[in-house]
Amino acid sequence: MKTNLRLLLPQAKTIIYLLSIPSVFYLTSCDDDGDTQKPLVTNLEVGHGDTIHIGEGIHLEFDAEDDGLLDYYRIQIHPENGHDKSALGELAWDYDSTFTEISGLHNHTVHHHNIMVPVETAEGAYHFHLMVADKAGNVTAIERELVATHEDGEHTDED
Repeated sequence: MKTNLRLLLPQAKTIIYLLSIPSVFYLTSCDDDGDTQKPLVTNLEVGHGDTIHIGEGIHLEFDAEDDGLLDYYRIQIHPENGHDKSALGELAWDYDSTFTEISGLHNHTVHHHNIMVPVETAEGAYHFHLMVADKAGNVTAIERELVATHEDGEHTDED
């Protein structure tokens, strides 16, 4: 029996073509480590000139953007020197919260006054941490030194 190669050649090409299509899709969809760039955070404003006013909401504003999708941002505030109570009986204040309103966006301007400084907060130096994460798990971290005060500042409700 003689096999006619001319008859098998078109079938072989079709089989090879059909087998190669899933391979192409697999290779193009397996780019798990494609997003290695951290989110970009600009124009950060905390308080009024890095001063926060006891008994008021903290002015927080920044722009966040990412080449992929943003996921969340986290704010941590704690006393700089670790004090628990002042001589006046005021308490050192700790804050830690995660916000998800940026989740699924490429860029967003955050602006709010939702972080309230309790009236019993001790005056003094505090440390501020902002962490912005994207969906790929990349994180940008920024730190600031803040001063908490009972003094009235030059600020408005529009800030």
